[in-house]
Amino acid sequence: MAEQSDSETEPRDQSAACLPRKRVKRVFNEAWKSKWTWLEHKDNHMFCTLCVKSQKKNVFTEGCSNFRTTTLERHASAADHRQSVQDEISRSTLSRMVRNQFSENDSAIIHALRTIYFLAKQDIATSKYPDFVDFLIQQSCSALAPIAKSCQSYTITKDFQESIYEVILRDVRKKLTDADADYISVLCDESCDITSTKKLSVYARISSGCKPETIFLENCEILDGKADTIATSVKNLLTKFEVPPDKVVGLGSDGASVMTGKHNGVSTRLKREINPQLIQLHCIAHQLALVSSQAANGVPYLKTYQEFMTNIYYWFKHSAKRISGLASLQDVLDAPKIRINTFCPLV
Repeated sequence: MAEQSDSETEPRDQSAACLPRKRVKRVFNEAWKSKWTWLEHKDNHMFCTLCVKSQKKNVFTEGCSNFRTTTLERHASAADHRQSVQDEISRSTLSRMVRNQFSENDSAIIHALRTIYFLAKQDIATSKYPDFVDFLIQQSCSALAPIAKSCQSYTITKDFQESIYEVILRDVRKKLTDADADYISVLCDESCDITSTKKLSVYARISSGCKPETIFLENCEILDGKADTIATSVKNLLTKFEVPPDKVVGLGSDGASVMTGKHNGVSTRLKREINPQLIQLHCIAHQLALVSSQAANGVPYLKTYQEFMTNIYYWFKHSAKRISGLASLQDVLDAPKIRINTFCPLV
């Protein structure tokens, strides 16, 4: 029975061997990504991100659909792939070096901007900036070292100043256009710089709730002190800072006729062209100066006093011998050391 059973089963095994084998459909295994980190699966194809980045030409840059571990192992050992790995290492190293360099330069630029700002606040000439930077580096301020050479250029110094100005300008514009700013008054006065250039100093006073704030806008150059010139400069500044015209409710000035003129004064022009509700305000400091000078005109003794003090000043002016004699007299009398300054006229 056993032999018969064997003979019966043998033909069945032979016939099964002759049947076509069923083909197994292979699919991508997501676990492969953890082993081969460069592997990417997209559109049912495998790609090598390193070879693609290095612009190699192989089956893994065009898309491989042979989902076998042996295929991945062969690619990992291929010359193209090994070269792509080296390229990626070089790129990473270079990127890290550049990033570190930028970080150092950023720190140096911040210190340079602070130095420029300090010089401006202390009214120190910009031409002193390169020497000042060298001095700081000598005092172990190594943060400025990466840009020490570029600091020797006047153009770079000017660029730094322009950058600081743009930041301040943006902050001022934000305050002036803020919805919380209820009302804005403009304060302006004429002046001349050391080169005898006519200037117009303009400030803005912002009223936000119960917290007024005065901010400097600009010291702009003007051709002359005429009303239309000043009014045009003020309007241009308000446009530059994007100030809403309906919020401009006041103009503060020194009370000169060019500012307060009834027909063609600056305040009258701004009322016509900006806001009819604008109010003209006479600066209280200028009012006090006018009151003092006019009051002095009615007291003859004050004129004599002024002449006496002026003569004392000119007696000691530019005379080292007389100033030395004054100092010796102060030592003998044990009197405090005083300096002889020019006398401010009352009239």
